[in-house]
Amino acid sequence: MEVFERDRKINFVDENDVFVGFDNEQDCCEDFGWAFLDELPKTCYEAMNQNSIKFDTKDWVFDTAFFKLFNDDECDEETAVVAFKITKGKEHKYLILYNSHNGYYGHGFEMQLSGENIQNGCL
Repeated sequence: MEVFERDRKINFVDENDVFVGFDNEQDCCEDFGWAFLDELPKTCYEAMNQNSIKFDTKDWVFDTAFFKLFNDDECDEETAVVAFKITKGKEHKYLILYNSHNGYYGHGFEMQLSGENIQNGCL
C-alpha cells in the first residue's frame, strides 16, 4: 500500500487497485485526521485519541468487505469516524478516518475498487 498526499487529500492505494481518499484540508478549528491502529476502537473517543502506529505498509491490502461507520451511540453529534480493515496474510490492522467539528466543516472520503465507488461519505 502506498500512502501519499495529492489534490488536498491523503490517499491510500493498495496493489489490488483499491483506493481510499480523505479530504486533508484544514478549514477552521475542526479536529480531523487519520491513523493506522492495531485494534478496532470501541468508541469515537478511543479512535481519535490513539497515536497512529508506524509500520511498513508494503504488501498490505484493503479488505473491501469490511467497513465500519461508528454510529450515534458511539459518537457525539459533531463527531464522525469510519474504519477500514487492511490485511497482510493473516495479520490485520485498521485505517481510521475521523472528524470532530462544530457542525459546519466536513471532510469527504471515498473508497474505490478499480475506479468504482464502494463507500463514500462525509465526516
